[in-house]
Amino acid sequence: MFIFGNESKFAEMIEKTFKKVFCAGDSDQSKILTLTEQIEKLKAEKISLKESVEKSQDEYNALKKKKDLEEMEIKHLIRMKEEKNKLELEQEKVKMEKSFQDKTMELQKNNHEEAMKLVVEGKKDLQEIYSQILSRLPNVNMTIKQNS
Repeated sequence: MFIFGNESKFAEMIEKTFKKVFCAGDSDQSKILTLTEQIEKLKAEKISLKESVEKSQDEYNALKKKKDLEEMEIKHLIRMKEEKNKLELEQEKVKMEKSFQDKTMELQKNNHEEAMKLVVEGKKDLQEIYSQILSRLPNVNMTIKQNS
């Protein structure tokens, strides 16, 4: 298979070369030499084109591999960022829950202190009322006398 687009173009190129050589009116030997030189040039061009195609293919493969690696790296970075965001969200959630618990405990403490104050005040009021009631009652500490 030729490196050119199709065989007809290559055959056309050879035909043009033959016409140039045979139309020049040179001797057979010089025509043969010219043809062999042109054949050698075409072979060299064919080899250089093959090398160029191989080099281009290698470059293409290298770029494709690089692209795949970069895509994998991007996916990895995205996954890492998502995990980092998830962890930050969890940390924020924990902080908010702790803050809520602290405020709840503070409210419970305040309510407990107020309730204890009310109990102490109630006890004092009750003792005061009890002492007032006792002061109004007659002294019932009687001694029983025996009648004999």
